[in-house]
This record gives sequence, C-alpha cells and structure tokens, in this order.
Amino acid sequence: MTLRLLPAALALALLSVPAFAEDTLTMPGEAGNLLDRNGDEIITPDEMDAFVVAVFPALDANGDGKVDKSEATVVFTEVQFTQIDANGDGVITVEELTEQVHADFKTADQDGDGVLK
Repeated sequence: MTLRLLPAALALALLSVPAFAEDTLTMPGEAGNLLDRNGDEIITPDEMDAFVVAVFPALDANGDGKVDKSEATVVFTEVQFTQIDANGDGVITVEELTEQVHADFKTADQDGDGVLK
C-alpha cells in the first residue's frame, strides 16, 4: 500500500470500528489486513496501537510529530478532529489518536472480552 492510500485506510478503519457490532466485524481488503496484523481474524488493542503508530506518519505530512487541521482534513471531519484533539491545542498527537482509538475499541467490544472478532 502506498503512503497516499494509508489515510484512506486509516479513515475506514478508525472511523468505522465503533459502528460495528462485534459479531459482525468485517473490514474490507487492506484496512482489515492493517488492523489484524497476525491474520487470526481477531483485533486486539495491541494491534490497534501498532496500526496507529504505523499510519500516523502518513497523516503527519510535514513530519513535525503532530497532525494539524490542514493535514487532518484528508481523513477527519472538523467534529472528529475536535473530538480527537483532547487538549484542544489544535493538533492531534499520536497519543491523542491512540486514546481515541482505545475509546472506540471499548465501545465496539460489546461483550467486554478485550478483542474484536
């Protein structure tokens, strides 16, 4: 997958996780492969963390370690950006994105077993 396509995969994966019922979790193509790193058809919090770390550099177009609004508009709406930017400083850090992904993961993990199937 080229770096140009990573933001699209990130959007698909991150923004769709909370909408899934855990027992119907399916992610098409490379987005699913990026999340389920070991191919066991189960997504763990560690796999989500690895995914965020792997794709964050593609979102951070200028390489400053933060994603500002102009970089984020490729993937996130204004509302999503504001939600992820927990401290309201106008940029998203990898830590803030990871926190949001953890919250979304917890929401999607309907049976509370710590994995998404």
